[in-house]
Amino acid sequence: MFRRFEGAMQSPWDEIAIQYVLTCGHIAKRRHGEAFKEHSQMVSLGQSEQELTLAFYNCHIDAHSNQQRILAYLIPLRILKGHLPSTELLQRFPILNELYTPFIAAIRIGDVAAYDKALDRSERQLVDLNLWLTLEKARELCVRGLFRRVWVATEKSTRIPISMFRSSLTISGIDASQDEAECLVANAIYKGFMRGYISHEKQMVVLAQTNAFPRLADRQQPFSII
Repeated sequence: MFRRFEGAMQSPWDEIAIQYVLTCGHIAKRRHGEAFKEHSQMVSLGQSEQELTLAFYNCHIDAHSNQQRILAYLIPLRILKGHLPSTELLQRFPILNELYTPFIAAIRIGDVAAYDKALDRSERQLVDLNLWLTLEKARELCVRGLFRRVWVATEKSTRIPISMFRSSLTISGIDASQDEAECLVANAIYKGFMRGYISHEKQMVVLAQTNAFPRLADRQQPFSII
């Protein structure tokens, strides 16, 4: 797939952009093993996101292939921050539109099963781009969306049984035990996707009365899910 991004660089910013594409490719990591041994030797994901954004906006207007190469790595980083690309942007880049739209659509509605199918369908492409692990971790945003739907369905109750979150996973095609559902909720709270705590004894999730599900873009450490 990466060969389809080839194109002549038409400005100094294009060269910088490609350098950051390669850097982020390493940061994105391989699917198996050695996840963070190289991280200390690389620029931070936050810095990479900033520099890729700068490179994209300064890329030559006619360097469509280079813009596409930059976005191939910038879009996953933006997704991790909770900033989903617009339909208009993706339509300008059909290859990226085909690759990322299924993930974005699943995150918007909290469809975990659809997200998993997109991971399976695009696994080879994502592995080739060193982006599989990044998109696999972004699955947590989709789980957050599913849990938020449960909260809305309960008329935004501050007390929701863990069994309801488990049922939502089952309906989504995810075979999770009660303990696994509790673990997913606990992880969502820890990562800042939800605000509240779990009463293990009562098997109850107690959510904050205000801002129980903060906006994804408002998290202070959006790359902490990596």
